[in-house]
Amino acid sequence: FSAGAALLFVLFRLLAGAVVRLARAAPRPRNPRVRLGLANIHRPGSPSRSAIFSLGLGLTALVATALVQSDLAALVERDLPEQAPSYFFVDILGHQAEEFDRAVAAVPGVTRVERLPTLRGWITHIAGVPVEQANIAPEVSWAVRGDRFLTYSRRPPEGSRIGAGAWWPEEYVGPPLLSLASDLAAGFGVGVGDTLTVNVLGREITAEIANLRDVEWATLALNFALVFGPGVLEGAPQSHLAAAYAEPGAEEALFRAVTGRFPNVSAVRVKEVLENTSRVIGRIGGVFRAVGAVAVLTGLLVLAGALSADQHRRLRDAIIFKVCGATRRDILTAFGTEFLLLGLAAGAVAALAGTGAAWAVAAGILKTPFSVRPLPVLLTVASGVALTLLLGLLGTARVLRHKPARYLREG
Repeated sequence: FSAGAALLFVLFRLLAGAVVRLARAAPRPRNPRVRLGLANIHRPGSPSRSAIFSLGLGLTALVATALVQSDLAALVERDLPEQAPSYFFVDILGHQAEEFDRAVAAVPGVTRVERLPTLRGWITHIAGVPVEQANIAPEVSWAVRGDRFLTYSRRPPEGSRIGAGAWWPEEYVGPPLLSLASDLAAGFGVGVGDTLTVNVLGREITAEIANLRDVEWATLALNFALVFGPGVLEGAPQSHLAAAYAEPGAEEALFRAVTGRFPNVSAVRVKEVLENTSRVIGRIGGVFRAVGAVAVLTGLLVLAGALSADQHRRLRDAIIFKVCGATRRDILTAFGTEFLLLGLAAGAVAALAGTGAAWAVAAGILKTPFSVRPLPVLLTVASGVALTLLLGLLGTARVLRHKPARYLREG
């Protein structure tokens, strides 16, 4: 953050000077009001540099926060599954598995049930190297922090695709085999043929990686990062995990049917988890918008101070314009052109800098895909330009209320 703020500080200082030089080198417009407004930007003592600097920094913060917030909201909407399970049921004992299946199937409105045996274990070695010494990518380091759910299966889990290697035969008998999620394999730096050692109930099992699975975790289907082949874990103490899909009107009946008959089984309602996720993202977005608003408010206060310090010069110019025959409209147009050009210059640069900052946050910190959404950028820049124009014209209107005669007599 400090490095980014320092970079923007230098950037806007340089750009403010560049805008002033461009205004000086620009062709002279035929319209005298526009010509006066353009000349005000590069005249000696102009507050243009301070205005572009202060407003640009504030708008950059607002553009960046607006894009990050909208990107997070879009990420949640994009990754939410179209058909998520209604419930996950945890800690189903082995002797309860078949009775659980019958109880769930008897509930009207239940469309599908997935159930798999589960054990807990933790990875101790990766390709023969202890996990403490292995080179593990940060994004998958969660897999070696403590124990994890794992399972075994004769058939590939639903919703997964074999990306490398091959699935074992249903009646496989032989040394331990393992199916590993491809994202973990990439983070561990292993592939088909390498080994993984897992401690299950105090016993270390070294299994050869037979295949890598491409898993769509966002579907919330029942899936595991580690799936063992048959003949290894069947005899170990275990429980079952189930995912049940039901129509909205049948969810309450499903909950009562399971928890009423199996008091030891815990039910996790997926809809509540998704609602909580959306609520948290909304609150994060609110914080982002508040931070951006504070930055813009600070910039506007600095801008107001710069315009206030320039008030005496504007009063003198307005009196000269009036004496030379300029109307109130002519003076407002000249000053309004100046403020509009300053706001557009600051807004254009802020749009580019804010988009770059948002990309840096998304790609470098949040590790999420980033896409530019023009609407938040345009609305943010347009509001900043409008505020600049309004603030400048309000100060100019005060200047126009003064009568020239008094100042001419004093002169």
